[in-house]
Amino acid sequence: NMGKYMNEKVIPKIMAFINTKAIQSLKDGMVYSMPLLIVGSIFLILANFPIKAVSDALAASGITDILNQAYGATFNISAMIAVIGIAYNYVKLEGQEPLSGGIVALAVFLLLQPSSVVTENGDVIGNIINKDWTAGKGMIGAILIGWIVGFIYCWFLKKNIRIKMPAGVPGGVANAFSALIPAGAIVILATAIHGICDMGLHTTAMEFIYR
Repeated sequence: NMGKYMNEKVIPKIMAFINTKAIQSLKDGMVYSMPLLIVGSIFLILANFPIKAVSDALAASGITDILNQAYGATFNISAMIAVIGIAYNYVKLEGQEPLSGGIVALAVFLLLQPSSVVTENGDVIGNIINKDWTAGKGMIGAILIGWIVGFIYCWFLKKNIRIKMPAGVPGGVANAFSALIPAGAIVILATAIHGICDMGLHTTAMEFIYR
C-alpha cells in the first residue's frame, strides 16, 4: 500500500538526502544568523515605525539613523554569518578544525562580490563592503561559497596537503599553519574566478549568479 511504499522507498531517500554533509551544514550554518535576524528585525520595525507621527519624530531627532545603523550591523550581515556557519559546519562534519575554513569562506565571499558603487552623480566609490550583498541578496552566493570552500578545504586536509608543525607547538599556531596551503589555494582560485568575471564578463561572480 501507499503507506508501506512511503516508509520503505520514499522516506529513506529523503532522510539520506537530509543527512548529507551539504544539507546538514546548510541547516546548522543558517541557524547562526537567526539571533541577528530577529534582533535586526526589531530595529527595522522601529526605524520604519508604522505610525507616521512617531516615524517623523524619530527621523527629525536623528534616532532613525541610529536605528538603521543597528539594523545594518545585524540583519544586513546575515549572509556573512551564513557563509562562515555553512563552511564551519561542513568542515566540522568532515572531522577537521572548522574555524579556519569558515574564515577562508568569508574571505572568498567578500572577494567575489562588488567592491565599489556608482553614485547618482556617476562617481565611483571603491574599497567598500556593500551591505546589499552581505544580506539577503548575497545569500545564494553565501550558500554556494560555504559548500565549495568547505569541500576544497577538507580535500586538502584529508590529502594531507598542509604544513605540519613539530610536536609541542600550541594548537592554535599549528591549526593556523595547517590552514595556510588550503587557504592560499582557495583564495588564488577565487581570485582567478574574480579576474575572469571582471575582465571577461565585466561583472563579479556574485552579480553573475543573478543574471
